[in-house]
Amino acid sequence: MLFDSVLLISLYSTLKLSDTSLGRAGATVPHGSTCVFKCPGGTGISKECSAGAWNGTLNVSCSSAPCAFNDIVAVHAGAISSAPCMADAMVANGSTCSFAKSGYACDSSACSGGVWSDTAINCTADRCAFNDLVSVDPSTTAQRRFGDVGQPPNARCRSGESVTSGSICDFSRTGHTCDSTSCYAGNWSDPVITCSANPCAFVQARARGLTNITSWI
Repeated sequence: MLFDSVLLISLYSTLKLSDTSLGRAGATVPHGSTCVFKCPGGTGISKECSAGAWNGTLNVSCSSAPCAFNDIVAVHAGAISSAPCMADAMVANGSTCSFAKSGYACDSSACSGGVWSDTAINCTADRCAFNDLVSVDPSTTAQRRFGDVGQPPNARCRSGESVTSGSICDFSRTGHTCDSTSCYAGNWSDPVITCSANPCAFVQARARGLTNITSWI
């Protein structure tokens, strides 16, 4: 029996044949031979040639093949998913597995014909809004110690900006010592910035014969 070349082209776009020498367009398959069509992530489908006829239709499709959740080989540490996206589960074709981690935005992966759209799930830490910081005196200035590579030192520690996770914002005010705060996964280590007035260094005074001034008001 001669294979329909149009059908074979369609099959080759979605299926893998266990015997490619028999499964070529235009080839003939000997009586008694069996062709096994395998869908990625699915089981094999066998079709046998008997006296010029196949046992059943050759219109085989992988569109309904499920995906093995374990084929998602890399997941960001701490990211979780919910049923049916669980270890050792088979996930229905057309389903999407979403992943979540507090303070992070994570990838998702969709199952299509036994194949996942993404087998490595990454999560990106949320940024911190600079305007979430409170009690910052107007005369206080901020400078980013760590942050976006290639950006000016103070590019993100300012009103209206967002600061990348892992960044540290230092604050300064003339005559004062101010707090610093760091951003981690959308949260500031210290959302309230305070500045304390610096003390004055005592300098021994000598005037009109007075020495060793030891008290003050």
